[in-house]
Amino acid sequence: MNVYYAGDLGHGLFKDRVNIEIVDDSLFYLEKGCLYIDSYMKDEKFIKYIPYEDSMIPVFELKSGLFSYNGDLKDFSRIDPVGIVYASKDYVLYSVLDGARETLIAVSEGVEYPLKGSFGGVTYYESSVYFQGLRKYSGFEKRDKYLNIIWRYELPRREPLAMPPFISDGRVIYVTPSSDYSDRRTTIRALKDSDGTEVWSQDYGLRFESCFVYNNFIVASSLEGVFFLDLKCGSIHREIKVESDSYSHKLARTKNASAYIDGCSVFYINYLIGSLFVYNLSDLTLKKEISLPQGIHIKRFMGKDETSGLYYFYGSQPKKEVGNTFLLELDPNNLDAPIEFEPTPDISSRFVAAEGTPEQCELHIDITTESLDDAIRFGEITVRKLAMQHSLSLLRSGPCLVEQGLKSDERFNG
Repeated sequence: MNVYYAGDLGHGLFKDRVNIEIVDDSLFYLEKGCLYIDSYMKDEKFIKYIPYEDSMIPVFELKSGLFSYNGDLKDFSRIDPVGIVYASKDYVLYSVLDGARETLIAVSEGVEYPLKGSFGGVTYYESSVYFQGLRKYSGFEKRDKYLNIIWRYELPRREPLAMPPFISDGRVIYVTPSSDYSDRRTTIRALKDSDGTEVWSQDYGLRFESCFVYNNFIVASSLEGVFFLDLKCGSIHREIKVESDSYSHKLARTKNASAYIDGCSVFYINYLIGSLFVYNLSDLTLKKEISLPQGIHIKRFMGKDETSGLYYFYGSQPKKEVGNTFLLELDPNNLDAPIEFEPTPDISSRFVAAEGTPEQCELHIDITTESLDDAIRFGEITVRKLAMQHSLSLLRSGPCLVEQGLKSDERFNG
């Protein structure tokens, strides 16, 4: 299994080829174990991929403050893609925030249908819109594509925010973890998709971090393990339990647990433990625990390359400020493969007296590599790392640098 270095591991696209944001403003694609620049943005900044029809399209922010979409969505250049929920050739659903006021807008054949309120977990599914109204609008709602009300399920005013709903077997499933991480509770409600009436509701003494439906089960992940809940009534049918330090639950700033099922395996990630666990789906026995060296924690599943069958995971080093993200490439058919980090270029740095102010120095970095793509990638990572190391203001707020034995140089002129 291969590990690749990244400066800022962002959005990825895995359907046609492995295409991912590895460093700021740069998209790279992976081919035969090497990363090559696909797009280097000088006058535009990559924002995210958005779902469009049956594909994913990249969206860029231009220096003018406008956004660059493909031809069919060119009229939406003023719409921040972060607010886009769903897009097709004839219909777009998005939200805009004006101060404290939020508006959900559906655009169909050039006509706008606005809805003012406060929304969470907005989801578009089969020509219907689902969301959770917040605060004074508290409640689950289903509306048609033009935002006309179909049904509403009332909630207490201070109800925590539910995960985006998923619809299965004529039911809408809302998973609501406690808003307080120290309060290990979750409520799940199953409502009839037709009229919003409650089919069942269950409270669990676990805080679920992620959920999805698989073969008539809700697969719920928490820091305590993976739980298979009966879609018909919510009871726990099967479970995978792991041991993790409850004290760490309270202290950790990142509380992430997730599962992914493919083929005959369950892949479970617990960020506090830092490992990737692979289980047999049939009997939930452990096949492999994968841990990375150097204190790297595997954080989440990023995607599967359908062409090669390889999986990709996001990893990070919690006590490292810069150059702390990694892309793990895993062959599910060869879980015992050794962990191999990609070769790094020969990198050195030195201080050179600044012209006219010899008491100050510029930082010169030399990178020797045959690949210009690697030079740019490792160059950005190295520049950010050394600039932070030698910046006194950042050093004072970054004790992790001291823990790594790094010292600043006051001659650095920035």
